[in-house]
Amino acid sequence: MGVLHAASWGGNEVQLRRALDAGADVDSEDQGGVTALVHASSAGHVGSIRMLLGAGAIVNWRCALGTALSGASENGHEVAVRLLLGARAAVDLMCEAGWTALMRASKAGHHGAVRALVEAGAVVDRRNNNGSTALGLASVNGKESVVRVLLAAGAVVEERNTDGRTALMHARVHGHEDAVPGSGVRDNLGSTALMCAGESGDEGTMLALLEAGAMVESTNTDGMTPLMCVSVHGHEGATRVLLAAGAAVDSQDIDGARNPL
Repeated sequence: MGVLHAASWGGNEVQLRRALDAGADVDSEDQGGVTALVHASSAGHVGSIRMLLGAGAIVNWRCALGTALSGASENGHEVAVRLLLGARAAVDLMCEAGWTALMRASKAGHHGAVRALVEAGAVVDRRNNNGSTALGLASVNGKESVVRVLLAAGAVVEERNTDGRTALMHARVHGHEDAVPGSGVRDNLGSTALMCAGESGDEGTMLALLEAGAMVESTNTDGMTPLMCVSVHGHEGATRVLLAAGAAVDSQDIDGARNPL
């Protein structure tokens, strides 16, 4: 790594100024294909970012690690994110894998960066090459505060990934309580978000879903209700939640099997 890039990554403004004054190409890439601005932005060095932008660095340059904005967003540097946005960074510019800065910030759970991107007009329901949205990435990684910001920004709760599961269903299966509005949307097996929450014993999410109107007696393709799904997995606390919500104990699946209570 040359002086320009090392100084940018390390936030050494004295060395950075010397390199620029000596005629270093501000948009040159190091051996890893990364520019000085991306290094500085990923590390959150606001002074270095200002210096590089002042020297004419291209704010939307896409390199091996993405853009300066995506680097700052992924690492949660809200001040750097806002600085880059103010310098006309393209908020929805994608890397080769289809990831936007919002997706990276959402997956990592950086609430401040997500809010800054949303305020700048980021498209909240854009998909990457795997079909994932920012909401899906935040949900599956249990980033509750980010989920709330995205929902407030109008993220579609029922958007499905390539496996047919919604963001909420992914979150429930992974046992994350996102406390987001309930939905009767089903995955490819007919399971609702409430069922997915029950399977992982996620009582907090179940309560949130029920409060939002999730149907306690819905059934999947096997005819199993949320109570059946919970009981099979032995989640006593989740079972109590459903019983308190009025779940019927005498339901049967398509094979005539009853709740294993």
